[in-house]
Amino acid sequence: VQNNLPILTTNITITIITGSIALIGFWRNVFKDYLFTIYFFLTFVLYMIVPSIQGIRFLLPIAPFYIYFLIKGIDQIDSWLRQKSGWWTSRFSISIQLCLVVILFTQSLVLSINQRSSIQPTEGPYDPLSTEMFAEISAQTKPDSVVIFFKPRLMHMITDRASFYS
Repeated sequence: VQNNLPILTTNITITIITGSIALIGFWRNVFKDYLFTIYFFLTFVLYMIVPSIQGIRFLLPIAPFYIYFLIKGIDQIDSWLRQKSGWWTSRFSISIQLCLVVILFTQSLVLSINQRSSIQPTEGPYDPLSTEMFAEISAQTKPDSVVIFFKPRLMHMITDRASFYS
């Protein structure tokens, strides 16, 4: 069993940070980019009303708009900080974007390494157990016998016995 708590904590933290910044960008541009706003809002409401068990793939149509509003929010925070502070804030948006890219890349790398280490060998018709079973069927049954099997075409191809699915 893998410990996914650090990854989950990182996901929640990144979601809260980027969501807050994107909300600032959304709020500051709600009337200026009203077509983006309408599409993003209606799609998001649709996903909230009709939740899907299909996973994250339904969020892909609104992901570019989320990134757009995130960048607008970073620019807005950057302009606020430039007005209130000195020279060090002029690199704020670049540093935040770079930090997000590094965090997301590191998280993706860790997830891919964990997933690669937990890959189980797939079973198939040519693994040792299946090969032994097909050899036994070929040896112990008559050539004109019919075998009930869950993949009848495979059974016929390997053992040359008639087969059907029941």
